[in-house]
Amino acid sequence: MVEMTLADSSARLASVSVRPAVRLLPRPVSKLRLPEEPPGPPCPLGVVAQFLALVTERPCTPAAVLRRAVGLGLLRPADPDPTLPVPARAVNRLLIAGCGLPAHLTQSTLPALHADRRAGRRVFVALSSSLLNGEPFGPPDAPPAACVAEVTSLTAPDESGTAEVCFATGTRTTWPCSRFSAAWASANCLAVLLAPAWADLPRTGIVFFGGFRSPCEDTYYWTTAGYETDRAGRVLRAD
Repeated sequence: MVEMTLADSSARLASVSVRPAVRLLPRPVSKLRLPEEPPGPPCPLGVVAQFLALVTERPCTPAAVLRRAVGLGLLRPADPDPTLPVPARAVNRLLIAGCGLPAHLTQSTLPALHADRRAGRRVFVALSSSLLNGEPFGPPDAPPAACVAEVTSLTAPDESGTAEVCFATGTRTTWPCSRFSAAWASANCLAVLLAPAWADLPRTGIVFFGGFRSPCEDTYYWTTAGYETDRAGRVLRAD
């Protein structure tokens, strides 16, 4: 048996080459600042039904909206009360996954609505019926402060212009933007923005009207829904 002295052991250790420790570098932080948008206030179930009726151009009731939302796991079963508050994220997921539409509900501004109209998007807004001189524009079962219409013309990005709106009844009317803005503000400035088709979403750039686009994967992240979709509207990921 060979005995190793302390001196021999030290000499052997000294002859062993030691690799420097691997230093883990932090992942580079992307310079891209992704847009973040709060989900927004809840929307009454009756207003959601009106939005969907106008956007899909098919009759829609609060009970039908509730059934579809429950089926998608977005809401729990409840009475189809038109005043039932529906979280904004649930509304946006219902628009994309439930209706297959490139659309989202958001709180907006008059200049933003004007820009959306100029960009070719359809714009639907909730208006306070209490500020519409009692005119029967909404459906009979609509809650008092809920009347949804499509903005078919907006002549200026401020209150100097006029707004033409079309209601579910087919009634079209033109108001000064000051009156339109007051009725819209009283309904939380809620708007549903709709691209003509999924194929009309931008193929270039990073930001689009519903969130941001991934240039590498050509996918779209909808900030108000927490959904990532492809160009065909298929939901690829949900936050």
